[in-house]
Amino acid sequence: MRSKGRSTACCKGGGKEAAAEKEAREAIAPNVAAHRLENLIGDRPIALAAQQKGGPRAS
Repeated sequence: MRSKGRSTACCKGGGKEAAAEKEAREAIAPNVAAHRLENLIGDRPIALAAQQKGGPRAS
């Protein structure tokens, strides 16, 4: 069943655009994960310092 308002790759002129979109999505996912890890690593010393001072635990 097709979604209303969305065209398929075959209607856009072939599979090149669909392949490019897929490649872009595959490139974005690792970048998002890397950014999230960088934030978690950066937040870790703050959480440890708060824990040692007896402050509230950071999640």
